[in-house]
Amino acid sequence: MVKKSVVFVFLILLFTVPVHASKWTINELVENADLLDGVVVTIEAEAIGEVLERGDFAWVNINDATNAIGVYVPIAEAKKIKIFGDYKHTGDTIRFSAVFHNACVEHGGEMDLHASSISIVKTGSSTDHPIDPMKVVLFGFLAFLTLGIGVYFYHTVKPKRVHGHQSEDETE
Repeated sequence: MVKKSVVFVFLILLFTVPVHASKWTINELVENADLLDGVVVTIEAEAIGEVLERGDFAWVNINDATNAIGVYVPIAEAKKIKIFGDYKHTGDTIRFSAVFHNACVEHGGEMDLHASSISIVKTGSSTDHPIDPMKVVLFGFLAFLTLGIGVYFYHTVKPKRVHGHQSEDETE
């Protein structure tokens, strides 16, 4: 009897501790969705978009460079996030443990995460998108070329009729 209890406890620790202790990527969750359904996983990812408030809870979308997924959290936790990722910003990096749902019955069968708390690992920042000087030079060259071709055709190709009248070429 004692041996079975020890083996049972060992198996529980063997299969639960690594899942709780290891950090998962969103792609790993998607690829192992059936196996991880209902399991508590730890994720670290960038908050993107904006908070979508739903009563006392909110949806926060996250992206970890492998994929994106929605996290359902209490509204007070979601408000910890100050900067969300978009074209002009890199969002706050958050870390949390959450229950992974392959097909959440509470949310219409969608794949999601339910977290009770989050922590900010790294504050987000503005993102610069400098213009490549070579692109500016190329733009100027192509604009000048287009203008030159337009002027050339305007002066060399005369229309056959202008406002219903014959052009000078047609009367000769």
